[in-house]
Amino acid sequence: MRPIRVFSWRLRNSPSGNFGDEMSKDIIETVFGRKLERVSLERAELLAIGSILDIYAIRCARHPIQMALRRLIMAPVRSTELYVWGAGTVQQKLQPKWPQKLKICAIRGGRTAETLGVKGIPLGDPGIFASLLVERDIQSTCSVAIIPNHVDWDIVARTDLPKNWRLVSPEQQVRTVLRELSGADLVVSSSLHGIIAADAFGIPAVWLKTQRPLAGDPTHKFLDYASARGSDPGEPSRHGHPST
Repeated sequence: MRPIRVFSWRLRNSPSGNFGDEMSKDIIETVFGRKLERVSLERAELLAIGSILDIYAIRCARHPIQMALRRLIMAPVRSTELYVWGAGTVQQKLQPKWPQKLKICAIRGGRTAETLGVKGIPLGDPGIFASLLVERDIQSTCSVAIIPNHVDWDIVARTDLPKNWRLVSPEQQVRTVLRELSGADLVVSSSLHGIIAADAFGIPAVWLKTQRPLAGDPTHKFLDYASARGSDPGEPSRHGHPST
């Protein structure tokens, strides 16, 4: 059986990439029992983890001529249908557009559903299956694990953290990150998938405000995911030590 062709966002100049986006491979192979092949936007037949549903439209807006040429060149090999399983948008207002026909099986949250104008679709981020990849260490190895968004890494890394806190880099192998988070009593994260991984392991989590600008609306993806859980995430905590 051939591999599933998946597009996922890739962090440049990083040996292991950003663990949240890299989870697509591990989770798809675990849940579906199928191998995965990472491909270009046009060749993809599945979108799963990440704020990537509007990435094609964003690239078309930024580089219209380049993307028009790509459509022509890739036409003979592109997929005709693109299945969506839990992906979300990076902002709420931009309508996703792809060269393939979208076949939505599930999406990340209600805000993305509203953008797409769809109803009755299952909501949730596939990252919630993280607990299938790593068994939680029930022996607590730290009181607090803090995992920043990759754009915040250098800021948080320079912070003098309490002795019982563990700083977790999001640019490690997926299972390494999950093992480090799973031994915590509390997760503090400006990375959405740090929050989702905490939920997967049943660990309380605190949403930390991102210090540097992100593409799109930096709060949208958190609110989108929270809508699928039927909870109010409140406001993100600012950089510093939340009470524990």
